[in-house]
Amino acid sequence: MIKQIRAHLLFPIALCLAACAKIQLVDGRLGPEVSQMPNAETLHTQFEGNIRSLLSCAQRQKRGVVVAHRGGPAPGYPENAMNSFERIAKNAPIIIEVDVLSTADGINVLHHDDQLGRTTTGKGYLHDHTWRELSILNLVDNGGVPTKERMVTLDQFLARFSGHAFLMFDLKAPSSIDDLVSLIEKHGALDSSIFIAYNTEQALSIRALAPTAQLALGVSDLTRLKQINASGLARLPYIVLAGNLESETSLTETLRQNGNPILKGSYFGDDSIDTRLSRGLGAPELQFVSDPGIQLVVSNRPLLVHAAIAKAGLAIDPKRCPTNNH
Repeated sequence: MIKQIRAHLLFPIALCLAACAKIQLVDGRLGPEVSQMPNAETLHTQFEGNIRSLLSCAQRQKRGVVVAHRGGPAPGYPENAMNSFERIAKNAPIIIEVDVLSTADGINVLHHDDQLGRTTTGKGYLHDHTWRELSILNLVDNGGVPTKERMVTLDQFLARFSGHAFLMFDLKAPSSIDDLVSLIEKHGALDSSIFIAYNTEQALSIRALAPTAQLALGVSDLTRLKQINASGLARLPYIVLAGNLESETSLTETLRQNGNPILKGSYFGDDSIDTRLSRGLGAPELQFVSDPGIQLVVSNRPLLVHAAIAKAGLAIDPKRCPTNNH
C-alpha cells in the first residue's frame, strides 16, 4: 500500500512534465524539442535490427517502447497510410504496427477493416476487389476527410521500411501467412518483425515457416496458457497481449516472471490514456511501464505517449544496453 501511495503521489509529478510542457502536434509533427529525439531508424540501428535484443533491453531497464497502432493515424494521416508511417518513423523511436488483408487477386495490402467505407472512398468488402480496383481509391482519415493517400501493399511497405524500423504485423482474415512470411524474408526483415497471432493454429503456422519468429499472443486465462505450453510455442519467449495498461492481473505477473515481454494498450475506452494526453491531462497509469514493467505500449497517439514516457524517464535507453545479446 505504501508503495502504491508513493507511486500515485510522485509519479504524476514526472508525468506532468509531458502535459505541462504543452506538447503539441503542428501539422502532424511534434515541436522542435521532441522532434530532435531519436527516431525509428536510429532505434532499429542501435539494436542491429533485432527485436529480441530490443525487448531484452526493455525488460532489464524496466522501460518501454511505444507501438504506433495502425501506423499512428492523425488528422490528414489515415490508418495504414504511407504518410502516417513516415510521420511516425521520423519523429520518435517507435515500432510501426500495420494490418494485413488479401485482395480478390491475392495481393496482401495494409488495411484494418474488412469493408472499405470507413477508411477509403470505396464501398463494399475489400476481399471482393482486385488490387487494381483498390489502388485508385483515396484513403480517408479518422475524421472522415478524404486525403491524397492511396492504399499500400505489403511489398511496398516492406520495400520502404525494412532495415529502417521495427515492425509489427496484425494478420486479418483473409490474409496469407505464407505470403507474409515470404515477403518479410525477401526484404530481410524477419529479425525486426513481430507477428500477432490470435490462436494457436495461426501461431504454429507462422513458426512452421519462420521458426525464430517473434510472436505476440493473447493470454487471458490459465487454460489459454496451458494450450500455449502444450503446443511448444513457449520454447521461445513470446510477447503477451495483456489488454489495457490500466489493469494488472496475477496471470500477467506470472508470465512476466517467466520472461515474457508484456504489451498493453493506451487507447481503450472514452477516458483512455491517449485521450487524456491529447487534452493536455496527465496519465499516472504510465507508471506501470516501470513498475511492474510493461515493455510495449500500443497507442493511437504514439508520439504523445512516447513524449510522456520519455519526459518521465521511462523510455528505453539503447545506449545502456549491449547489442550482442541475441
